[in-house]
Amino acid sequence: MGEQPLLQGRTYSMKIGARNVAATIAPLKYRVNVNTLEHLAAEKLELNEIGVCELELDQPIAFDAYDENRTTGGFILIDRLTTATVGAGCCASPCAAPQHPLQHVDVDRHRAPP
Repeated sequence: MGEQPLLQGRTYSMKIGARNVAATIAPLKYRVNVNTLEHLAAEKLELNEIGVCELELDQPIAFDAYDENRTTGGFILIDRLTTATVGAGCCASPCAAPQHPLQHVDVDRHRAPP
């Protein structure tokens, strides 16, 4: 949506519902050729290109799949310096995310901590 390409590894402001969070594009899986629907390798998305990517957020958010709820399943990406809207997207589904050390702790009952 913007003149500058959407870049893998760059952090944008993501507005989803009433929330704003920092979102980093990582990784950009592919872009879609709109004429053939072919999936093509991509490291960036140019103006009006469509692609699939994962987003790394700086904090947890609540969201729904777009086909279940458009309000909490759609989002926009905003350039943090210019405040211009650079992209729009929809949530397909959550992916496996690394666990924060405080959220997940493995416990071995048979061994005492050192």
